[in-house]
Amino acid sequence: MNVQIQRCYHLSPDQVLISKKWRSSRFPRELTLNLGAWRKRMQVVFSDRLASDTIGISTALFPSLTIPANLYYESRWMGTQLIVGPVIALIVGKQELNQDAFDEFETYLQDYASINGLVYICAESGINTQAKTIEGYYYDPQASEEEECWKQGVFPYPGSVFRRVLLQDRIHYDLVTTLQGRLFNGYLFNKYEMWDALSKVPSLRNHLPETALFIGVEDVNRMLARYPSVYLKPMFGGYGIGILKIDQTADGYRLYDGDKVDKSFQAVAEIADDLNPLIMQHYIIQQAVPLLYEDRHVDFRIILQKDGSQSWKSSAVLAKFGRVDQIFTNDASAVMTGMEALMEIFELTEQEAEAKEQQIIDLCIQASHVMEQRYARFGMYGDFGFDVIIDQSKRIWLLEINKFHQYEIGLYVDDNPDELYEKFVTTPLAYAKALAGFG
Repeated sequence: MNVQIQRCYHLSPDQVLISKKWRSSRFPRELTLNLGAWRKRMQVVFSDRLASDTIGISTALFPSLTIPANLYYESRWMGTQLIVGPVIALIVGKQELNQDAFDEFETYLQDYASINGLVYICAESGINTQAKTIEGYYYDPQASEEEECWKQGVFPYPGSVFRRVLLQDRIHYDLVTTLQGRLFNGYLFNKYEMWDALSKVPSLRNHLPETALFIGVEDVNRMLARYPSVYLKPMFGGYGIGILKIDQTADGYRLYDGDKVDKSFQAVAEIADDLNPLIMQHYIIQQAVPLLYEDRHVDFRIILQKDGSQSWKSSAVLAKFGRVDQIFTNDASAVMTGMEALMEIFELTEQEAEAKEQQIIDLCIQASHVMEQRYARFGMYGDFGFDVIIDQSKRIWLLEINKFHQYEIGLYVDDNPDELYEKFVTTPLAYAKALAGFG
């Protein structure tokens, strides 16, 4: 049953008002009211004036908090607990709390009718771990065209958190503890931690490029003795920033820094001054797995997300084509569906491409389960962007799992780009609702 919450002056803080029209044998004289992470044992008072779809609480219960009276919440019983919600927090960067970002976040809630409840966005700076309150902006689905649909307020801790930004350890710990793990994305593992976890699984090990911590120039010599090319990548970060590539050539070696040839050299020792600073910057060294098509690097982005079923599903498989002579695909010159790319690059039939795509998805789902199990104490996961390469022998390689992947990639696909983008941004909210107990 969907209900609204009304503040009442005549109630004491330990009383909850219930309409007699809603009264049934299930109503005890006392109940525990749950709203987000907040809960309180309360005495039940019945009213013949209160609307059947309304719950009354005292104005003195939490006078400093914003509990919008016009929102409809779903409700369910668990024993003598009346659980009202969902209450969902989306944590973003402080710089995103502006009108341009609000317009984008409105797209996240375009399917609000299937979510209901209190959904608010906030920055880390708005989280008060002592009071268990969060300052931010809630979504008002009934806002008129003349007013903003995101309205400022101070809210109780939510029932679940969808975070898209780094958090201080103390705040992350407090949210995970208070919400009993109902936070995603949880631990932000780095590239080496991902490789270390997945390499321990025999069925995944052969789909991982050889990877090691970069601790000295000798690591480059060792890796180049095994492979014609290697990458040096920051353990943290993305967007291709800081990536170096070293190729073996007929005359020695060639170093690429970003999208340009930095220098050629005869022995790795000649570039020790270039590489040694990377030791303190926490780099990995990794076997290069190439897939070149028409002189452009190609990799695949697999968007895995959980929805209301709380199970991993593929929202899209896309192919990213880098620019000519560029060593990565982050500045993609073109994006197409995975099926199109598999058929074009490898000359597969539609049936063969479907089978290969499903194999990719299955491997990514298996990897997601491994990462969930390893870092379960830090919260949940529900929104991954995998970077995958398929080499010329059609072998699948898992390169990276992006926790804060860019939804905008869907807008670069020729076929229904808006629909794809909307799927990316709305699916996590369905998962957040289920995580809050309203599946």
